[in-house]
Amino acid sequence: MIISEATSGIEALGDNKVKLTVEVDETELETAIDQAFRRIAADVRVPGFRKGRAPRRVLEAQLGYQYGRQEAIREALPGYYQRAVFDQELDVIDVPELEVLGGLEEGILVFDATVQVRPVVVISGYHDLRIEVPDPTATDEEVDDQIEKMRIEHIEYETVERPAQDGDLVTINIVGSHEGEALPALSANDYDYGVGSGTVVAEIDENLRGTSAGDEIEFAAAHPDAESSPLHFAVAVLAVKKPVLPELNDAWVAAVSEFDTLEEWQAGLDETLSEKKRSAVGRVADQKLSDSLAALVEEDLPEALINSEIDSRMHTFLGNIRNAGITEEEFLSSVGKDINQVRSEFTAPATRDVKLDLALRAIAQAEELNTPAAFEASIKKMAQAADLESGEYIRVFKEIGELVSARATFAKTQAIGWLLDNVDLVDENGQALEWHEIDSVFTDQIEHINHAELLPTPTDGAEQ
Repeated sequence: MIISEATSGIEALGDNKVKLTVEVDETELETAIDQAFRRIAADVRVPGFRKGRAPRRVLEAQLGYQYGRQEAIREALPGYYQRAVFDQELDVIDVPELEVLGGLEEGILVFDATVQVRPVVVISGYHDLRIEVPDPTATDEEVDDQIEKMRIEHIEYETVERPAQDGDLVTINIVGSHEGEALPALSANDYDYGVGSGTVVAEIDENLRGTSAGDEIEFAAAHPDAESSPLHFAVAVLAVKKPVLPELNDAWVAAVSEFDTLEEWQAGLDETLSEKKRSAVGRVADQKLSDSLAALVEEDLPEALINSEIDSRMHTFLGNIRNAGITEEEFLSSVGKDINQVRSEFTAPATRDVKLDLALRAIAQAEELNTPAAFEASIKKMAQAADLESGEYIRVFKEIGELVSARATFAKTQAIGWLLDNVDLVDENGQALEWHEIDSVFTDQIEHINHAELLPTPTDGAEQ
């Protein structure tokens, strides 16, 4: 809803607080009073009129004009305040303290709104940042390891006439018993057992090593219950088979993969592994850069700002829980915590992100990246994508209260762009890297702003 204009003045109070003095003329207030009497009519019964149909003059006669005026002020005051915030382009971070100074009974309505705004910080040290990350490219050894894992997955076994050794597969008949009674769970025929695998019981490997097809062995093994007598095993070795890795050639590659040749497969593995490493390295780089920037903000943060970020995180977190079909009470019971304990766990990451936000704004300001001309150029691009004139685009942004947010988004994105051009990124060997070589969310944001996708279309949700 677009509220008619009211005049307002602003005074800085210190401690990140400002005082807005807002004046609403009688013509505007009269509209609010008329709307108030319409609401009153819907809630009261007046003899001779259907509910909601009593005219204002009748209600005034019964309830008094002042009743409707005060009801109008009570209902409209938050809207007048919000309009003044939009007009002054204030970045408020807390609920206001409202005080009516005049106009409760007649004349111009005058009120003060004292509210905390987002602090502006100054930081230093960001010119010297150096972010070290693992090498994002796959090595020959990593590709070879992946190939070897694939060969092992397709291993075959060949019967041999020699004693069994670790890595072999022996086919056995095995009977496990305890105090003369056979145990079905420890007995099987034609059972393929991997020598050295350590399954069944610990003693089986030492007794199978060196056996050949046709051998029969018996041995004792410790019972899982230390106070029970040992288990007894009788094993007949039927066959010994050695592992045979598939030959690494084009024919085998074509049979087990989507590639036709070994060379193509190696290249594909290299790209797949490098893509995974770029993603992992991108997360490391994002975390390190974010932490480094947040650490540059040394000012004490307003509690309202931290709480707002925690509220946002809690809203998302609890929403995800509900989407998973779990109630808040069920979750809290399962983790043995109350809601305040869960909330406290978000304090550290929320504080870090608030500091990161302030640091990016500070860099944009210090490097003069968020000039009106630069913002206007960006808005023009956005407006073209939305098929609007840039002036119209800004007007609607202001009317729905998103202009301050849009300016901040632009400024922070420009700061990110500056950082990606100026912050040293190196691997563990000191080799210089480019940010576009890794999968960083920061580079993604720059890509979005370059394609006019970062800021929302202001007509979405605007009521005119």
